[in-house]
Amino acid sequence: MAQEFVRRVLYTRSETRAACVNDAFSHGLQVAGIALLVTLTKDRSLAAALGILGGSACAAAIVGAWQLRDHVILTGMPADVAREIWQDAAAFGKWLLARNLVSWCGQYGHGWLLLVMLGPAALGTFKAAEHLLNVVNPLRLAAFSYLPPRASFTYGQGGLAALRHWIGRVYRTVGVAFVAMVLLLLLLAAPLLELAYGQKFGSAPLHWIIVLGGIAAVINFARMPLEMGISAMKQSRPLFWVHVWSVPLLLVAGITFIRRFGIYGVPVSTGLIGAVLFVLTLRAFRRVTDSATAPVHTDSARTIARPGLAGLDIASPRRRELISTAD
Repeated sequence: MAQEFVRRVLYTRSETRAACVNDAFSHGLQVAGIALLVTLTKDRSLAAALGILGGSACAAAIVGAWQLRDHVILTGMPADVAREIWQDAAAFGKWLLARNLVSWCGQYGHGWLLLVMLGPAALGTFKAAEHLLNVVNPLRLAAFSYLPPRASFTYGQGGLAALRHWIGRVYRTVGVAFVAMVLLLLLLAAPLLELAYGQKFGSAPLHWIIVLGGIAAVINFARMPLEMGISAMKQSRPLFWVHVWSVPLLLVAGITFIRRFGIYGVPVSTGLIGAVLFVLTLRAFRRVTDSATAPVHTDSARTIARPGLAGLDIASPRRRELISTAD
């Protein structure tokens, strides 16, 4: 978690090179450690592997602390300010945690349904075909790591107008690249299956799992910029209520399509659920942005109207004092 904190701060400050160096240092230590274990000690136990992972992460966190020397000021913080910050983070984090829990149920529920309804053999066959979709994971994981802190930074600096522009740019760049990768994968679905598995699955048309799964992946990726925008505005509660729908939809659509189409019903159900969640996320984004642009009648002395601190409540005298000192 310490290493991830380093990454998030570096991404927020657009220092992707420093984040890449930190990752390369961490992964380099992992490769070197595994090589030493295998060649010198012959120790291939799980405990040794976890020790290498933990040690490399700890070393990368130490390097990261040095990389953050110009971004993090370690000074004392008054108790009342720390309490306000903690309460603000807790109010946002509790709904974000709840959203992640229900999202996890919706994301991995299809596997449990397959296991219960069709057995482990069907689940294994589906996972073997679905595994080829992981070639798009580098772009997806990079986007999920880098873009959320950039969304928050953009909103903090330029407000809602800048955030809207940023979301549109994400669709035009990352979204187009993701769609292009998925389309290429769909065109090569059958040859890739033949290359990976040969005739192990007989004449089963498993390429349809890749085709339908790729379409579902694009639909699910489409709501990502909107969710990042809502999170950047510190509105995690609407996201929770959007993802709550994934559970009943899973039970209805998942069971229905698996019963009707077998393993091929999973990507169909995933795409349908993703489309519904996209519509709900779009509605939530519009509600959040409409409420943000609505006129608010409040004491002007309680807020700061300048880039980077728009809408920040400074009712606390100690927080007002700290902000004026920082200026």
